[in-house]
Amino acid sequence: MNYISLDFVEAFFIHLHPMYAYLFFGLALLYIFSIFENFKSGQKISVFKINIILLLVVGLFANSFDFLSELGFVYKIPIAIIRLLGILFLINLFYMVAMHKLPKWLVLFEGVMFILYSVFIFNGFQFGTVLNGNIVNEVTLLSKITYFVIPGFFIFSLSYSLFIIFKRTDNANLYQIKVKRWALLLFVSLILMLAIVFSIALLYLKKISSSAIDTRMAYIVFRFLTILFILFRPKFLDEFGYELKLNFISPSNHNLSLSNFEFLFFGNQYFLNANANLEDFALKMNHTKGEVSEFIKSQFKDSFQELLNRNRVTYFKELLKSRQHESFTIEALSEMSGFNNRQSMYNAFKKYEGCSPSEYITNL
Repeated sequence: MNYISLDFVEAFFIHLHPMYAYLFFGLALLYIFSIFENFKSGQKISVFKINIILLLVVGLFANSFDFLSELGFVYKIPIAIIRLLGILFLINLFYMVAMHKLPKWLVLFEGVMFILYSVFIFNGFQFGTVLNGNIVNEVTLLSKITYFVIPGFFIFSLSYSLFIIFKRTDNANLYQIKVKRWALLLFVSLILMLAIVFSIALLYLKKISSSAIDTRMAYIVFRFLTILFILFRPKFLDEFGYELKLNFISPSNHNLSLSNFEFLFFGNQYFLNANANLEDFALKMNHTKGEVSEFIKSQFKDSFQELLNRNRVTYFKELLKSRQHESFTIEALSEMSGFNNRQSMYNAFKKYEGCSPSEYITNL
């Protein structure tokens, strides 16, 4: 045991590449923090959240193995399998945001792909690796095919999922708009980074350029972007595919969950209910009126009624922007937006927009 320990310490000082080793180590710690944060942030574990946690666990192992590689301890087979799993879990994340479930064909295809590439990996196949401008692994026909197949599947899956998200988004639903913006920003960031890596590597293979991007930096940027978007995802996404409760992790039932609140208030468009009131909403949230009122004040700096009216006005504006006033009366649009009468809509609109609806229509 002492011999192994001394060997490890010696390797640390001899083989350590300061920048990459520290970055991989820092990312590993960040992934550990995120895993614990996902467990303690709520009682419910959904299918979506399970996928998030699995993606974080894979990221933790990937960073840990890459850190060990910087020390001279290279584990090629686990590293290759983990990288493949990371891509598959990230693809699954997008499909679950788009469809709230994983299509059967996707699970089957990913299963076949995982088995096929696992066989290749155990028989010596490695994903292309560039260290300090030099290709480490031998460039074979299989590696060239992989270079197009896996990124191609990745890009197709993300693009198709994003198309579904945009197709199903109701621009009057603040919940869906928030999901759409989050998915679009993640998609653009990942595709842009992948395009840069792909272009530089292609130029290198075609001998147009004498240098190639270091894949370690590409992995670091990719994993950092992934965890950044996981940490700042709309929390109500965690409700997708509710499965079980972890009472032993978060036994308290007294804390209001922001994800639950947003799911009911925005996702189910509770604010469009003309009979909406604090007592009814608190009952649906399984909390007291005081708890809900205090929660809204701390999170949104509004009272419950102000939050209702603010979102009703936003919805009303979306109806006007879509030219609905050409087919419906202002009174009808007021009712669609959750207002009890035209006057209450006018008062709220004037308060939050500083003008009347007719003036707003004129400026459209």
